[in-house]
Amino acid sequence: MYGEFKRLAEEDAKMKYFYGMECLFRFYSYGLEKRFRMDLYREFEEVALREYHTNNLYGLEKFWAFHYYRKGGEKIEIRKELQ
Repeated sequence: MYGEFKRLAEEDAKMKYFYGMECLFRFYSYGLEKRFRMDLYREFEEVALREYHTNNLYGLEKFWAFHYYRKGGEKIEIRKELQ
């Protein structure tokens, strides 16, 4: 389900419809706060960085918010491009 949603959100974004990507970034941000999974976190980093390079800042905002509001847990190493 996740893979299909991500694919559809990325297809829509290519056509300048960004609601799906916004939902995907909210899923990453809020979902990882509730249950952290490193594989999804790395995808979050990758997709946020890719969207940033296409001048879409929403993913970067959600990435920042995730780190700002995250409580406790293990220390996460952030990719240098996102620091």
